[in-house]
Amino acid sequence: MENKPFFTLQDKLIKAAKNKHILLRVNLEVTYQCNFRCRHCYIPDSYKQAYKSKELDTKGIFFILDELKKQGCFYIGFTGGEPFLRKDFLSILRYAKKNGFQFSIGSNGSLINQRLARELAKLAVHRVDITFPSFRKAAFDAITGTSNMYKRVVACVDFLKREKVGLGIRTCLLKENQDEVGKIESWAKRLKAMFRLDSILSPRINGDRTPYKYRGWIAKEDFLKDEFLSLAKKEKDNAKFQYRLKDILYCGAGVNQAALTPAGELKPCLLLDSPKYSITELGLKKAWDRMGDWVDRRRISSFYTCEICSLRGYCKICPARSWLYAKNYTSCDPDCRDFAAGLIRGMNR
Repeated sequence: MENKPFFTLQDKLIKAAKNKHILLRVNLEVTYQCNFRCRHCYIPDSYKQAYKSKELDTKGIFFILDELKKQGCFYIGFTGGEPFLRKDFLSILRYAKKNGFQFSIGSNGSLINQRLARELAKLAVHRVDITFPSFRKAAFDAITGTSNMYKRVVACVDFLKREKVGLGIRTCLLKENQDEVGKIESWAKRLKAMFRLDSILSPRINGDRTPYKYRGWIAKEDFLKDEFLSLAKKEKDNAKFQYRLKDILYCGAGVNQAALTPAGELKPCLLLDSPKYSITELGLKKAWDRMGDWVDRRRISSFYTCEICSLRGYCKICPARSWLYAKNYTSCDPDCRDFAAGLIRGMNR
C-alpha cells in the first residue's frame, strides 16, 4: 500500500491561511534596544538609535494586539533587541494572554531571574528561546560584547527549567563557537529543550554584510559525522516544502505571516525591511491588504536557478537573504550555496 503523507491540523491551518491570505503569525519586535553587543546582529546600530524615540508605548502595543486579534492572528513571537528591557513587557504578555494569543519569546536570558521565570510559567508561555553562544566564558564574552553575563544566562536556563517553562536553546554558527555546536545541542537535548542552529548568518537588514565575517564552519574532527548526517537530513526534509516555488515568498512572508517593527510598522518578515506599512496610521486590515497587493506583484526572475541546482536539497536559500545580497528575491546567495556544498563535503569525508 502506498504511504500517503500525514498532515496535522496545524499543517492544514497553515495551508488554508496561505491560500486565503490570513495573517496567522506575527513576529513582534517590541524594541531594538539590547544589553548585548553581538557583532553578528542583524539589527544595525543606526536602527537602534532611530527607533529609540519611535517605540510604541504600552497603549500602542495593546492597540496592535487588538488589531491582530480582529484580523484573526493566532500566534505571536515577541522579540527584539532584548524584549525584557521594556519595563512594561510583562504587562504586554498578560494582555496577549488575556486576548487568547499563543506566544513565544526570543531573549538573551540575561534579565530573567527566578521571579520572572515564575511569572512566565503562570502565563503558560509556549516557549522561551534563549540564545546561548558558548560554554567558554571568553568566547561568550567575545560573541556578545559583554563581560559579566555568562552566569546570568546559565542561571536563567536553570530558572526556566525549574519552573517548567517551555524552553528553546538557539545558537549561531560562529568562528568562536564552531567547535561547540555539538556540545550545545547535546545540552539542549538533556534539558529537553528545542534546539535551533542558525548555521548561516544574515546580512543586517540595511544590507550591511559585516556579519558574514564572523560565520564559522563545522569542520573539526570532534564534530561527529552522525551530526553532519542529521543536519543534512533536516535540510533535505525542509527542502521538500521550501522549493515548491509557485510564488517567490514560499516561506509565507507577507502571505500568512509577517513582522512588526517597534514603531508598529508591518513588514514581510524580520529580515525584509521593505515594504513597511504603519498600523497606527492605516489600521491592520488596510496594511495587510496592501501587503497582499505587494506580494501579488512579485515575480520570479531570470536569476532563479534553484530548480536545476545540484545543491537544492541541502541549501537554506531564503528570499530575504537573496534580496539583501543582490536586491533580487531569487538571486543565488553565495553564503547559502557555499554552506550547502560544504555540508555535502562533510558528509563524504
